[in-house]
Amino acid sequence: MPVELSGSKWTPQELQDQLRHGFVPVQAPDGLNSILGQFSEDVGTNGELWASMPMWFWHSEQTAARPGASVIWSIEDALAAKAKATRGARALQDSTDEYETVRQHALLATMNVGLGRVLYLASPQTWRLRYVQTPGSDSHIEDLHRRFWGQVVRWAVGNDLPAGGKFVKFGTNKHSYIGGEPIVITARVLKEDFTPMQDAPFRIIASRNGSSQIGETTMVEAPTEGAGIYRGTMTLPAGSYTLSVHGGDPEKLLANDTTVEAAQKTLAIEVAPDATVEDRDVNADPERMASIAKAGSGIAMDGCYFDVAASHLPVVDHTETQIIQAGLFSNPNDSRTQIAHWAFFAIFIVLITTEWILRKRGGLV
Repeated sequence: MPVELSGSKWTPQELQDQLRHGFVPVQAPDGLNSILGQFSEDVGTNGELWASMPMWFWHSEQTAARPGASVIWSIEDALAAKAKATRGARALQDSTDEYETVRQHALLATMNVGLGRVLYLASPQTWRLRYVQTPGSDSHIEDLHRRFWGQVVRWAVGNDLPAGGKFVKFGTNKHSYIGGEPIVITARVLKEDFTPMQDAPFRIIASRNGSSQIGETTMVEAPTEGAGIYRGTMTLPAGSYTLSVHGGDPEKLLANDTTVEAAQKTLAIEVAPDATVEDRDVNADPERMASIAKAGSGIAMDGCYFDVAASHLPVVDHTETQIIQAGLFSNPNDSRTQIAHWAFFAIFIVLITTEWILRKRGGLV
């Protein structure tokens, strides 16, 4: 199981409060790049959908993630969620204390076990995902419940390690990177009898144009994620690269693998030029904003306290002059103009009718 089954990290009072007042599912740092945390391909729209998440009202007491588990969704009470709304989920990565709190409050967690994977959901209330407000709309509701369980199926049958064969599989945590960003490579190595291969030193080499070696990393066992799982990290400058397996039994197994599954024995990745400061961190800096506001004799606060900001707005005397043109037909929205229109229309009908009657009597019609 991805969570500890013994003991509870919640007090009876906390569980009772959440049962009465609810809690908010939030996207955890580990879930930013997971398909289970993506309700939209657009990052901005996905964040707005998460911000519109309705309250949930029950979860299991067992929410403490075990070592090696990834927390995709976490549990947050309503007040804490509002206070962090302007910071974004990525801000949690900068705080060790908050990150540990997230791991103690896992709502959705995953874990690799041997050659398989396990998903743990601490609450049965995913049906509430049917009632998520569409960003920018006051009436349209998104049915994220069906979308989420479709993603669960794709996650269960999908492959996070696209390159390799039936004995050696490897892949990266992302498809594209920015210069200087760490590239995390994960590999799964099996023996010919399909048992996990341990203590198998090998490297992943990054080459450009299929020949020149630019970087490499030594793959190290990750026992907390299961036997036969190896991990390595490297950084590369901007460019297009091909990752390949070198050294030891893993290279021999992959080279001798002639199955259809081993058609892709290398992995291509893209590294974009170094991003600007704004591109690297798009989150607001509350402390910097507060210092700017203080320098201007103002205050800075979270969006949920906007009503308090209204009391600090200065009252300014303002005189406004409006020039209005008066006349029967000057303003079509004026009630007097509308009355005048109907009056002239009635007079016109009376005159036309009278003329027709007179012509009829005179034998002119």
